[in-house]
Amino acid sequence: AELRSSKRSLNSAKVRHGELKKKVQLREAENDQISEKLGMAGKEFMELQQWRQKAKKQVQQVKDLQEGIEKEQQESDAHIAELREVVERKGRPKTAKALETEEAHARREALDDHCGRLQILREYIKGSLPPMEPDELHELLKSREPEEDDWKAP
Repeated sequence: AELRSSKRSLNSAKVRHGELKKKVQLREAENDQISEKLGMAGKEFMELQQWRQKAKKQVQQVKDLQEGIEKEQQESDAHIAELREVVERKGRPKTAKALETEEAHARREALDDHCGRLQILREYIKGSLPPMEPDELHELLKSREPEEDDWKAP
């Protein structure tokens, strides 16, 4: 009877051992699946990190390009301003002597303009000019420089 009881206990233990072994195998399979998913998630996370780094590099490249474009634009604007100045100066150098000559020329033009207006006024007073309206006279006497026109026609 004891032998039978021991055999039953042994068989029961074997059955129980088989069931537990199957449960362990199932759990291991589940763990493998979870590990695989985590591995994929980890892999996907790493890929995502790589894409983020690439995006940051692209953003930095865009910023660098924009800064370069702005710098070139400023340099271009400065160069255009220099060229315009050269054109205004008609190719003359920007030396002290050239500047002095330009000032003398501008002064001479202003004086010539002023003398011309005085001559027109003298001719009008003498009656050498054909009859004209006050607005026409004002137009003839008007300076090329707006700040010099500080008198009003009657």
